[in-house]
Amino acid sequence: MRIPKCPVAAFLVVVLLVLAPSTIAQKRTPQPKPPAPKPPAAPATTFDTLLSIDSYKVYVEVRNVGQLINSSSFTELLEPVLKLAAPPKEFKTAVKWLTTHADAVTTSRMMVAAWPTAKNIPNVLVAIELDSAEEAAKFEPQLNEVLQKVLPPQPAATPTPGKSPGPNAQPTPAATNQTKPEPVALTPQHHVTRSGALVFVTSSPLTIKNLKPANSKPLNEDQNFRTSYDRFTSDTVFAFFNVKAIEQEEKEQREKAIEAQKALESGPYAPAKTPEEPDEPEPPVPVPSPEAADSVAVTGVIAPAPDSPPNELANLLNSFSMAFFGGFSEAKWPEAIGLAGNLDATSFEVRALFVTSHGEKLPAIPFFPLLVSGPVLVPESPTILPADTELFVTMSLDLPKVYADFLRPRAMVGRSVEPTAQAELETPFAFIEKKLGAKLTDVLLPLLGDEVVFSMPLSPKASPTPTPTATTTAISPSSASDSNSDNFTLTQTTVNGTASPTIAISVRDKEGLRAFLPKLIEAIGFKGASGFAKTQKREDVEIVSYGDILSYAFIGNFLVLAPDPKNINHVVDSYLKHETLSSDINFKNFTRWQPRQLQGQVYVSPALMESYKKWAAEPSILISDQMREFLTRLSVVSEPVTYSLSNEGNGPLHQLRVPKNLLLMAVAGMSAETNVSPMTQNERATMGALYMIASAEVTAKKDKGAYVTFEDLISQKHVPREMLEGHGYKFYVTIGGDGFEAVAVPIEYGTSGKLSYFIDQSLVIRAGDHGGSPATISDKPIQ
Repeated sequence: MRIPKCPVAAFLVVVLLVLAPSTIAQKRTPQPKPPAPKPPAAPATTFDTLLSIDSYKVYVEVRNVGQLINSSSFTELLEPVLKLAAPPKEFKTAVKWLTTHADAVTTSRMMVAAWPTAKNIPNVLVAIELDSAEEAAKFEPQLNEVLQKVLPPQPAATPTPGKSPGPNAQPTPAATNQTKPEPVALTPQHHVTRSGALVFVTSSPLTIKNLKPANSKPLNEDQNFRTSYDRFTSDTVFAFFNVKAIEQEEKEQREKAIEAQKALESGPYAPAKTPEEPDEPEPPVPVPSPEAADSVAVTGVIAPAPDSPPNELANLLNSFSMAFFGGFSEAKWPEAIGLAGNLDATSFEVRALFVTSHGEKLPAIPFFPLLVSGPVLVPESPTILPADTELFVTMSLDLPKVYADFLRPRAMVGRSVEPTAQAELETPFAFIEKKLGAKLTDVLLPLLGDEVVFSMPLSPKASPTPTPTATTTAISPSSASDSNSDNFTLTQTTVNGTASPTIAISVRDKEGLRAFLPKLIEAIGFKGASGFAKTQKREDVEIVSYGDILSYAFIGNFLVLAPDPKNINHVVDSYLKHETLSSDINFKNFTRWQPRQLQGQVYVSPALMESYKKWAAEPSILISDQMREFLTRLSVVSEPVTYSLSNEGNGPLHQLRVPKNLLLMAVAGMSAETNVSPMTQNERATMGALYMIASAEVTAKKDKGAYVTFEDLISQKHVPREMLEGHGYKFYVTIGGDGFEAVAVPIEYGTSGKLSYFIDQSLVIRAGDHGGSPATISDKPIQ
């Protein structure tokens, strides 16, 4: 072996010889490579990331589902449904399963989405969020099992067709004697799927990625949704309605319908036009003459005939009613509505937030756009109204804006008015302003404040002096000839006296309005009103009455008006005795939850529930025995209904509290109506037939001058025979003197009916339990 002479070279050779064995060893046993990093796991699907903005128009979320199901309030609401409505076994199965499995979803959330906007998604989506994926895996088969019982598969719309035999096919002996039924295809009514901790129930197969396509924004990034959701985070039930999307869809459907109609009219199958059948032009909108201008309103009120004197007051009231209730103004809805609800031990609470992203000023009630809300205020009217006020409504109104909108020319929805005709139509207040020689915006509105109040009794009260009595029955109103036909009752009972409303308006300039009112009353149409006005003074309050037409008084900072002088006297007496609504214990206790500053407030006193209690206990009330028994043992504590309207900056906020007992009575009533007994059905049909008999007799008397026999009514087909048969009652008509009596008695007492009925020319149906014997005029009117 030759050693290199160069020392450096020799050193390198030595180093290589030393390192070579270790290098060879390293090649033979390579070091393991570090594992490649795993791709990041996809985020779990949650309620917050499940839907996109454009998935559905309606979103409902129920929080703490199990707690709600286990609550005593929920159980109490279910009781009348289960006992009175006779629900199907599927409903009972679902209720039993829910109560059994409520613990599994104690803190879970449930979502219901409906009215799809996107394509290829189910019409209805229900999602339940459990604590973990493991809990969801256990819950899924249990839910599917009960849904198979509650929503079993249904036959398809069209049966699966079998193979049709050929023209030369010969029937086999078996086919000759017996035809084998074709199998019927079954369509499932639900589909259950799972993703992570979510369990889905849908109306059609679900592809989760279709709920939120790529590059779409999640629903919780929608500003309107976020505003509503954040406002109601603590409520048990939350709902969101995308009104903007709903209106957009309706607009697109209208445009498509118009385009389709145009295509049909211009297509090859359009009907040919002939000279004999020219197109009829649209009738022109009638333009009133100057002489009739005083009796014409912008809203289309029909002018009186030339030979009849104009009734300015009637036209004015007609204009008001048509403008607010007659369809002259389109509803003005927000972009979205957020709803929330809570059911606690004593009340049911509902909240609604009207949201718009533009900060636009919305009407408090969309279908009454003329009610433009004014500034927030602390209501002062409870300090002047009586403590026994039963229905109290107060609102802050922007009266100048209301007045301007009311006068704005507009046509009834569905009709068009030419601009030239609009220009010539006068406002409904034109005749008043002509007589005053000034605009109401200059002489009246500056005197008025923002708070407008309406109150009215809901239950009958004993009158200190005898007054005419009017009876309203459940079958028909009193005859038009009744002198007391203007009496009004909300409880369908006999009312002593006339129930009339009271209106109050806050005042900025009391002395100015006091001097202006007589002129205004003269201008409205009470000619010579000052001549029969009567004035009386109670301490420092002056009451002015114009017969039984109008009375008013200035009380505190309010002008109080009523058609009945007794109303004004009662308000004044209560105010002077300091027995006002603000001092009433029910009003104070049950309105504490409301914000201090409001735009509206409603209070319905406990008298409403008291009237229901008396109604249920009345023997002549036509309700089932099961319903009467349920209401009798129901412990009802009378409480008021309260409502508030406020604005926190995001839009009008409506809040309503209904006593749970009142809600129970309403649920019981609706449940009983879905399961009316055959006996009750017979009695109701009998009342209808008896009223038809009496009406036919009254008509015969008017047309022929005399009442006719029962046989003549049937033979002349004034009363259809089929209405009298098959309802378990016999009918008898007796004519005597200048009247008639018609009675109906059960064919089989206790089976076909219990009550016997009576009616005469007064058209008031009376009834009593006579054991199958006829009823008489001494029986009580039926309620």
